[in-house]
Amino acid sequence: MKFVTLFSALLLSGVSTFTSHAEEVIISELARVPGEISDGSPAIRKAVVKPLPDYKIHWSQIRHVNGQKFTINNIEPPTPPIKKELSSEEIEKRDKEFQELLKTLKPSGGTFMVFAEIFDNKTTLVTFNHEGERFEVWSNLDWNYLCGFANFEGRGKRYGLFLLPSNTSIEGIKRDIGKGDKLILPTIPELPDLATKGPHYTVVKGDTDNDEAMEFIEAIHDLYAAEKGRLIAAHTERFKNSKIQALKDAELRKNPPPKSDITINFWERDVVKERQDAAKAAEQKGVTR
Repeated sequence: MKFVTLFSALLLSGVSTFTSHAEEVIISELARVPGEISDGSPAIRKAVVKPLPDYKIHWSQIRHVNGQKFTINNIEPPTPPIKKELSSEEIEKRDKEFQELLKTLKPSGGTFMVFAEIFDNKTTLVTFNHEGERFEVWSNLDWNYLCGFANFEGRGKRYGLFLLPSNTSIEGIKRDIGKGDKLILPTIPELPDLATKGPHYTVVKGDTDNDEAMEFIEAIHDLYAAEKGRLIAAHTERFKNSKIQALKDAELRKNPPPKSDITINFWERDVVKERQDAAKAAEQKGVTR
C-alpha cells in the first residue's frame, strides 16, 4: 500500500501547498467551484404568458379524459418566423466575446465518475476508473460535502465530476454481521486528523505515478480546503431542503392539484413542398453570395 498525504494550507499570499514524498509543490492559484453550489432549493420558475397568435381555426373538438379537458384545434398553417441575419458588426462582436471567453477557460483535466462510500460521515472510500485502471483511495473528508456541482477548477485545470455518494455506519455493519449477514468490515487505514492536519488521502489501489488520476485527487482535496465554508453551508441547506421537499411531495400525493386544461393546435403540412422551398432558398442564397 502506498501512502500519499495532502495538506492544503491557505497561505496569506493566496497560495496552497501540496506535500508528497517530502517534496513541496506550490500551486499558483486556489481551487474553486466556478458559479453556484446547489443548496437543493427548488427552482423558482416565473410564469411567462406568451400571447398566442390569432390562429384561424378550421374545426375544433373538446374531449374530457380522466377529469382533464382537452381542446383540439385544426388551424391554418402559421407563417414561419423570419430568421434575422446577423450584421458583420454583430458577428465580429460575437466572435470577440467568444475569444474572450476561451481565454478564461482552463485546460481540461477530464471528467471523473466517482463512487464515494462514506463511513460515519468522516472517512470516505473513493473509487473511480481512469484509462481502464481502477483506483481506490481512502480520504479523511466527508464526501457528502463535495456534492452540488458538476465542475470545479484546481491544479491549473478544469474538471468534470459525477459523484455517486453512499453512507455507511461501521456500527451498523457490525450489527448486521452479528445477525449473520455475510459482510466484511472495511480496513480503514490511519489518516491524519482533518481538523488539525487538513485534507489527506491514501491510495490503496491504482498507479500513483498516473499523473492525471493523482492530480484529480489532489485538486479535489485542494478544493475542500479552499471552499470548505461554501461546501458545508450548501450541504446543510441541501439536507434541510430535502426534508422540506419530502414533506411537500407527500402532501401532493395525498391532495393532488386539479389537472389543468390542455389545448392542442395542429395543422396539415406539405413536407415535400417545404423541402423543395428550402432547397430553392439555399440555392438562391448561394448564388447571391
